[in-house]
Amino acid sequence: MNIEQKGIRLRLSGENPTEAGQASMLVGKTISRAIGRKDGCLDVGFTDGSKLIVHVDPGYEAWEVSASDGFMVVSRPGGGLSKWSSR
Repeated sequence: MNIEQKGIRLRLSGENPTEAGQASMLVGKTISRAIGRKDGCLDVGFTDGSKLIVHVDPGYEAWEVSASDGFMVVSRPGGGLSKWSSR
């Protein structure tokens, strides 16, 4: 994933836990928009101008979003999205 905040760009990997922990800088921020793209990428913008971009992974589900009513979207390995409707 990539995080952009106040002119700083971080490229983080979930395979490196100490790196991935830096994503905690986004905790508590307010999301202004979130787009799950058809190619499987996720683009999240925050009200303070920060950005989170999660690219497709060739072998793993790079991200997922779910709601308590059963709605879910998952980034498929290698690209694309899978979607489940609410109950």
